[in-house]
Amino acid sequence: MTKPQLDVEGIKRWAKTLSEESLRGGTLIVVEGKRDVQALVKLGVRAHFITVVELAREMRVEGSPAVCGKRYVILTDFDSEGRKIRERLESELSQLGATIVRWPVAGYLRLGLPVRVEECSSLEV
Repeated sequence: MTKPQLDVEGIKRWAKTLSEESLRGGTLIVVEGKRDVQALVKLGVRAHFITVVELAREMRVEGSPAVCGKRYVILTDFDSEGRKIRERLESELSQLGATIVRWPVAGYLRLGLPVRVEECSSLEV
């Protein structure tokens, strides 16, 4: 059984477009942890990252003003726990007036990237 071929050019385009979304558009990329940040940077993503824990702290301390009017990509793992975190955050952030940018999640899945974001660090791109 052969491993499916990575769409290296597609991954590079996705990383570049995600970087532009964050750096030019001010969108924050929410990840589960620092290893996820390192893995995405290795793929070529240059962005404003925030971890789930950091975001939760901001929301708890500052409430709605911390997130209202901001844009977020929630790029948690694609296992059941990561999906639960993503769904909860999407709901909470939306209720507090934030915008959720969903295309990067769909693109990540379409490209066949690993279920655990941190596993991207082992890819040769």
